[in-house]
Amino acid sequence: MSTLTLLEVQFTLLTSRQIQEQEREVLLANDKRRKKTFKEEEAEEFSKDLKANPDLEQGKTLPEYLQGDVPDSYKCRPLVDPDPYYDDKNTFIILDQNYVIYRFSATRALYLFGALNIVRRIASRVLVHSYPLPQTVL
Repeated sequence: MSTLTLLEVQFTLLTSRQIQEQEREVLLANDKRRKKTFKEEEAEEFSKDLKANPDLEQGKTLPEYLQGDVPDSYKCRPLVDPDPYYDDKNTFIILDQNYVIYRFSATRALYLFGALNIVRRIASRVLVHSYPLPQTVL
């Protein structure tokens, strides 16, 4: 059963400011990890219970109780990842017309293309849209 409640999930469009905030949080988390001692790391591993939500996995359909929260204008557009597990992973999601979740990295691709670059948006649109292809038998 899911531990995610309706109040915890908010769908917002991904902006360059949010990407910068995510990158800053990742850098701060990495700095904190470097400064910790061995004993602090062991204590954190045992206390860390945060796991990815099985309802919001890559390739699964968004649960029905959350589908009403997504406006139609947000479909097939980059959204901030609603799963708290991925807060420090620098990711975003795209929901297709059937509410299937696609998760992508927000880091630069090939050190050139950011998450909101037109090349990446076109590539993700091609990946997310399922075009009907004729089934031919050879």
